[in-house]
Amino acid sequence: MNRDFSIFDGKDYTDRLAANREYLELINSAFGFDESGEDFARLLPKLFGQGCDGAMHTTFAVDSSNGAMAACAGRFPVDFCIGDKTVKAFGIGNVCARREFRNMGLMSAVMKASVSKMIEDGAVFSFLGGSRHRYSHFGFERAGVAYEFDLSEKTLDGLSKDVSRVFELKPLSTDDREAGLFIAENDRRRWRAKRNAENIFQVLSSWHAEPYVLYKSGMPLGWAVVQSGKKVTEIVSSDRPSLSAMLGLLGRLHSPLSVSAPEYDRDLFETLVPLAENWRTGAENCICVLNYKVLLSAMMDLKSGCTRLADGCLDVTVNGIARTENLRIEVENGKPRVTELANVASTLTLSHRDAMCLFFNRGLTLSRSIDPVPASWFPLPLYIGSPDDV
Repeated sequence: MNRDFSIFDGKDYTDRLAANREYLELINSAFGFDESGEDFARLLPKLFGQGCDGAMHTTFAVDSSNGAMAACAGRFPVDFCIGDKTVKAFGIGNVCARREFRNMGLMSAVMKASVSKMIEDGAVFSFLGGSRHRYSHFGFERAGVAYEFDLSEKTLDGLSKDVSRVFELKPLSTDDREAGLFIAENDRRRWRAKRNAENIFQVLSSWHAEPYVLYKSGMPLGWAVVQSGKKVTEIVSSDRPSLSAMLGLLGRLHSPLSVSAPEYDRDLFETLVPLAENWRTGAENCICVLNYKVLLSAMMDLKSGCTRLADGCLDVTVNGIARTENLRIEVENGKPRVTELANVASTLTLSHRDAMCLFFNRGLTLSRSIDPVPASWFPLPLYIGSPDDV
């Protein structure tokens, strides 16, 4: 039986409650959650919790005969503060088609429409946690730099015994507005997602995570997020000693633990390296850059704040997903600058994929074939962090 389908933007539904009900039913069914007992409303309260409108930020393929949702791709806005710059980004998620409509090109159609919409909306980059093989067709590539440190039960037990009684770790609750406001107003990390105090709990408790707040003599000092009782995906505090105290208190509840960390968080790194049994590094997520000039500028500034950059210059033409960019990347007296020029006599022309891999991935051999000075700048420490992933 032949079917006709059309692409429909979720913001255009007039009945918001009905649209989100059908949306939730579609993705729970397509991902097999109706059989496994999982539920996107529990898994991602930041998208489907009370007061949320996930359908608003989703592209749908709908059956033209009855308007029923057949496939979807969510594109959820997340603005990131990178140093003193704010960049517009979107997390891609909930990409699926109903089982009876698979192998008809609907997932490709909604993904292509979503990428086009993000470009139209001025996105600097997009990220997702799915398959590299599947999403490379739409410009996504494994990128960024993440470190993961393993803390043993013995180490955590030793830390726990050393924690002063002035410290206390409490679970963050959905109605603790004061703690939520503290987290929203005291996130000083040089790379961070912009979050509202009203939805802090929904964000930090997504992906079956448990958020905690650290108190010292009754005053909030920091917070941590533990996913599935095994992995610390975010840990933030105002000073290095309190990081050790928080790890010790977390170890009383969850042990052993792994801790995910970005390389530019020096306090966290210098706390974890002496404690870890082992650590490893690799690509952090699947990323698609849509504006290289803006992201490279922000990321070069970020890296220069934690690493000494050698003076040099790289002229490059990037044939990107959104457009072609002629860029000059240079460092003078340790200060980076990225400019876009009308004409660059560049000897280096990169496809979108090669640009992604050179700038944001450790694994590409291209970095060993360019001038060693600019090669030393890369990969740039792009890091999304699990609470803000989709």
